[in-house]
Amino acid sequence: MENENTFIEQAMRIPQLEQLFVAFGAGTRLPFVTCDEEDFTDQIWTFVEEEKAKHYADVRRENFQDPLVVVKVPGEQLLPFFSSLFSYGIDVIMFQEEERLTRLPLEKLVKRPDLSQIPEEKRPLLNPQMQLSGIHFIQEMNRKERNAQALHEYEEEMAANIVRSRFLVPHQMEGDAPLPDGSNIRIPCVQNKEGEKFQPLFTDGQELLKFDKDRKLRASVIAFENIPKAMGQEVKGIVINPMSLNIVLLGEKIPALIERFKPDAQ
Repeated sequence: MENENTFIEQAMRIPQLEQLFVAFGAGTRLPFVTCDEEDFTDQIWTFVEEEKAKHYADVRRENFQDPLVVVKVPGEQLLPFFSSLFSYGIDVIMFQEEERLTRLPLEKLVKRPDLSQIPEEKRPLLNPQMQLSGIHFIQEMNRKERNAQALHEYEEEMAANIVRSRFLVPHQMEGDAPLPDGSNIRIPCVQNKEGEKFQPLFTDGQELLKFDKDRKLRASVIAFENIPKAMGQEVKGIVINPMSLNIVLLGEKIPALIERFKPDAQ
C-alpha cells in the first residue's frame, strides 16, 4: 500500500504528463475495468510508458483471454478523461510509472460533480451502475474462454440495472414542436449486417455525442419501462450505447424483461 507522500507525489505528477497510455477493452471501446479482490473497488489501468501498457495488454490477453488495446490520452485531455470516468462507476486509477504502481482514488484526482444543486429536470442524465455492469458483462462476453457463472451474474446485474434506468432517446423534429400525430418526428436507427433496424438508446450525454458528433439530434429522457411505447414500428429492438457497449435487446423480449426486473417485482 502506498504511503501518503507517494500518493501526493503521483497525483501531482499526472497533470504534468504529455500523454498517458490507457488499457481499453476491444469489445467495449471503453477503459478496461478490473475489480479489486480485496476491497471490490472498480479500477482502470494507466501507464506512463507505452511499452508497459502493451506488456499489460499482452499479459491479460495470454492469461485471461482479454482482448485489449492501448489508447494514448494526450496531456490536455487527461482532466476531461478522468472526469468522464465517474459516469462509468470507476473508483480507482492504477497508475504505473517505470516499476512503481500506485492506486489513486479517482475522487482524489478530480472532483466528483455535485448535481444536487441542479433542479432535477435540468440535471444531466448519468447511469454509472448500468454502465459498469454493462462493461463487466461485455468484457466477459469477449473472452475466448468465458466463465459461465461470472457471465450469468454479470448479465443478471446488467439486466436489472437496464430496467431500473432512464435513457436518452434521440430524435429529429421538423419545426419547433411535435405535431399531435407525431408526423414531424424522425427516430434515427442503426442496422445490423442483416439489415434489421434497431433504435438507439443512450445512458448519458457523452455517449449520445459519440453517435451525434454534429449535435443535430434532440433527446428525451425516458424510463426503460416506457421504452416499448417509444419504439418505432419498423424496428427489431433497441441498442444501448451503440458506439461502445452495443447492447442489443429484441423488442419482443423487452416486456418480459421489464416484468422480471421492475423495482416493485418480488
